[in-house]
Amino acid sequence: MSTDYRPLSPIRITDLVDGRLKNVRVDECHNGEHGPLEKFLTDGKNYLSVYFNAEGLVTSFTRYAPTSDPQPMLSEIAETFDVEIVSEEQPRYWGLETEEQLAHRREVLRDLRRRRAMVQYPKNCELPVHEWVSIRKEAALHIDPETAEFTWCFTWDGDPYGISQFPEDTFGKKSFARSPGSDVWVCDGDLPDDFWSRHRSKIRADLWSRLRSKMRAKPSDEKHLNDEPPF
Repeated sequence: MSTDYRPLSPIRITDLVDGRLKNVRVDECHNGEHGPLEKFLTDGKNYLSVYFNAEGLVTSFTRYAPTSDPQPMLSEIAETFDVEIVSEEQPRYWGLETEEQLAHRREVLRDLRRRRAMVQYPKNCELPVHEWVSIRKEAALHIDPETAEFTWCFTWDGDPYGISQFPEDTFGKKSFARSPGSDVWVCDGDLPDDFWSRHRSKIRADLWSRLRSKMRAKPSDEKHLNDEPPF
């Protein structure tokens, strides 16, 4: 279980590792393992990863080892550089002001994770990937646009089912449909070409039906009841 932290004021990575910290040093044994914009800090007993951007400014710290206590190092960094460092458990880490805002953000994230879990390939799935995908391709042919249920989630455009560990693609909002009572969600790109046009026709027909019901309550509008939908 990791925990992320970030400084609320700028710290340059060159200043952080120039030796002014008395009890914190760079652990050269682990540096470079996760990329050129990360360094590994230690006080001899605890460990802390520090990430920085191309401009050399520290963006975050991460405690990975569950038994490691990063507070002594974070406190020394905060005092030495006169900055406040906050954890991901605090509202200001996310640019928020109150605990209520943070609770709402967590609820939104839980909902987004739930949506993705519903539609994406499970990590512990016993079915081979090709068989799992084939089930969705087949289900797509039998989903009725007039009775389909819908959801959406943020996922990779070229890998909406989350099959690849490291997809090289853009991230965006994708729609999924299923038959009522089914647990097989199908991405919009796998649905038949005429699916959405038929679905829009159903929506227009429903809207026009409700509009006509309201118009029946107005005698002066009766002559328009049999007109074609105006959209």
